Amino acid sequence: HEVPLDHDVRDVVVDRRFMSKVYGGNRQESFPRVAQKFLDVHHMDDFMYLNLAMNPHAPQVPGAPGLFFDADEPVDEISKTRRVFSRIRSKQWEYMGQYKMEPVASLTTEEWNQQRNTVRLVWASELSTKKWGIHCRAVVHLHEQLGRRPTGREVEKALQGGNQYRNITREQIAEAFLKGWVTMAVWTMKCVDYDVDFQRELVAKFANWVPPPSKPKGTSKPRTGTKRKREEHRALDEEEDEKPIEEDLVYHPRGTRTRPGRG
Repeated sequence: HEVPLDHDVRDVVVDRRFMSKVYGGNRQESFPRVAQKFLDVHHMDDFMYLNLAMNPHAPQVPGAPGLFFDADEPVDEISKTRRVFSRIRSKQWEYMGQYKMEPVASLTTEEWNQQRNTVRLVWASELSTKKWGIHCRAVVHLHEQLGRRPTGREVEKALQGGNQYRNITREQIAEAFLKGWVTMAVWTMKCVDYDVDFQRELVAKFANWVPPPSKPKGTSKPRTGTKRKREEHRALDEEEDEKPIEEDLVYHPRGTRTRPGRG
């Protein structure tokens, strides 16, 4: 999709703190919910943020096509056209355009093992520790119990029991992907529009934005009595993804060929 903007405007990047304070939404979520007070101002509830640590084939040039990875069951957030931002470098997020996503065949075991080792490690780590990884952990747990891939009904029943399956490790999940017990769902990403006025607005607002001072550690008030927010699907903490990842899953062969494009 052709982007009718000069590069000096098109390629301006912002950070998630700015987006959260000015446009709303948790700054660590892939599909942040935007509070009504922000919606009343800008009427945009279609934000999608992709971190290359987990989505290495996300668009990296505005208007370019891409692929979106999803280790869980398909979710409603993906079905509508999304205002996509990709994390180009640390704390630098660039608006890519308005994208429509379509599900395609999941990655084969071979294709998964051709992804960079760091990508596979991040997914295994996140799925083993985050609340949103429970579906994957349940599948791995049931597979080990039954000696076969569980049915959808068996997984659904397991998820109703309240067990978070925190005993499932990063190594177990990595092995499950390696052997094809669990697979990575794939969605094609096609740019169908580019909001020129929105990018110009971003450039102007970010140029004049002064970040609020950080609160000293230990001064935040305890949030007693507040209902804990649901942990968002596929969230990858900014702080987390700055840390080096130990490449110690030695049984993963490193691939060299990228996943072929799908028509």
